Amino acid sequence: LILAMSFMAIIISYIYLKMIACVGRLLIMFTIIVVTVGGVMLCWLLIQNGADNMKASETETVGEIELGTGVVLSILLAFFILALWFMRKNIELVIEMLNEASHAIRDM
Repeated sequence: LILAMSFMAIIISYIYLKMIACVGRLLIMFTIIVVTVGGVMLCWLLIQNGADNMKASETETVGEIELGTGVVLSILLAFFILALWFMRKNIELVIEMLNEASHAIRDM
């Protein structure tokens, strides 16, 4: 019974480590994709809505604020994308370290 339970613990830990290695890589990539797509959609919405609101005299101030906020967020998003571009080697290194860590723990 003890031998069977030990064997099951090893199998479960191996499956868990494989899952963590895969999910770790997917989590990093998914976070980058969600932030980028969400930022583009937010900037587009703010700029579009701000331009529409500037046409009417009673919502002109709100339109200017939305347009300005959209432009500022677009610039920040561009800086974020540039930072990711320059950090791509480091991100690949982090993904490799997650993979190596899962191999090391699996070998233990």
